[in-house]
Amino acid sequence: MAPEIRIEQLTRDGHLVIRAEMPGLDPARDLDVAVAGGALQIRARRPARKRIGAQSEFRYGSLARTVPLPRQARVETATGRYAQGILEITFALGGPGPAGRPITIQVARPSRSPSRPPSRSRAVPHR
Repeated sequence: MAPEIRIEQLTRDGHLVIRAEMPGLDPARDLDVAVAGGALQIRARRPARKRIGAQSEFRYGSLARTVPLPRQARVETATGRYAQGILEITFALGGPGPAGRPITIQVARPSRSPSRPPSRSRAVPHR
């Protein structure tokens, strides 16, 4: 069985980047992200939407994924951003640091047209 939250991990400019597909969520209400015990913990809730005469293969309910972090991931540098259905968490790479902490997610507001410049982000605290 495949994990409910699909991710990709990469190293970019001395940082570990973990990206997760999380479409259709309100990050302020439906998303909790933290580091604990040397792992990134992502929890989400996707409320079911009932539509008469519709069929859906979307997953609803609680979603969770724990991603083990390498020892050199500096958890105190963690930053998060949610834009266009993708959650991206970034850690600087270096020596070991603190064991865990919550991560604040920056939420990008969708632009109204492709020709508009990127919109500003706002910080959303998470549990």
